[in-house]
Amino acid sequence: MNIKKDILLGFIFGALWTTIQFLLIIPNTGGINRPDINGMLGMYDGSLIGTLSFIALGVIGGGITDELFNRGYFINVLKDVFKKPKTGLWVSAILSIVIFSLGHMPSTTLDWFDILIPTIMYTLLFITTKRLTASIVAHGIYNMTAIILTYYIYCN
Repeated sequence: MNIKKDILLGFIFGALWTTIQFLLIIPNTGGINRPDINGMLGMYDGSLIGTLSFIALGVIGGGITDELFNRGYFINVLKDVFKKPKTGLWVSAILSIVIFSLGHMPSTTLDWFDILIPTIMYTLLFITTKRLTASIVAHGIYNMTAIILTYYIYCN
């Protein structure tokens, strides 16, 4: 097992997606006026405990729980339904991406873009490493930094 490599991969991909979102996409697609940014801002209560709780929810609820179910459980269980392992892996991976994305209820092209890119990235990390570590770290890093950056960029 190469956990250090998985953690590094996860950190790189999580940081890369955060950078692309907060330097390019969010500022050029409405910034504070985006519904997702407004939604996050509505969840801040201004307290340190509230912010730390929001970060914990983003990392545990999003980074860990989402990955355990959508990559770890869903792909591993569904792929075994198929006779050909590679076919099962790719069909289950695509279904996982679609179901995970639909669960985030995207309603615009931008919403779809914002959810599909990282979801594909998390899925490819899982498939290439054959472990959840990299996708959990990438998802957790993105959620944590998105919460922190949204707070510091738009609440101050």
